[in-house]
Amino acid sequence: MPLVWAAIPGFTIDKACPLPLVFLSDARDLRRHALAALDAAGREASITVQPDAVGLRAVLLAGLAATILPRPAVAPPLTPTDVALALPPLGEIAISVYRGPAAKTGARTALAEALLASVECDF
Repeated sequence: MPLVWAAIPGFTIDKACPLPLVFLSDARDLRRHALAALDAAGREASITVQPDAVGLRAVLLAGLAATILPRPAVAPPLTPTDVALALPPLGEIAISVYRGPAAKTGARTALAEALLASVECDF
């Protein structure tokens, strides 16, 4: 999945200041992608880490920071902001769906199929 910078519409930054970013505390891979892209572009960042999704969402909705997400995970009111903020391109991240033998029927199968369809992968 392609990664994109995401924030609320109208989020702005002073290019002379570090880019404020927020991530979940277990999102090491996403932080690595963000910092690698910013390092390559010679940009600095300040990072806030939130222990849960509620805190992450609160920081984003308050317009205090941006984050990076897989493109299909960006949903209103968040929007991709890489072009508007002249941020460097990001890489891609692998997304996997695992299901055990018991998951071959019912709601679990429907969920797995919906997830796969939403990211438009060929499997």
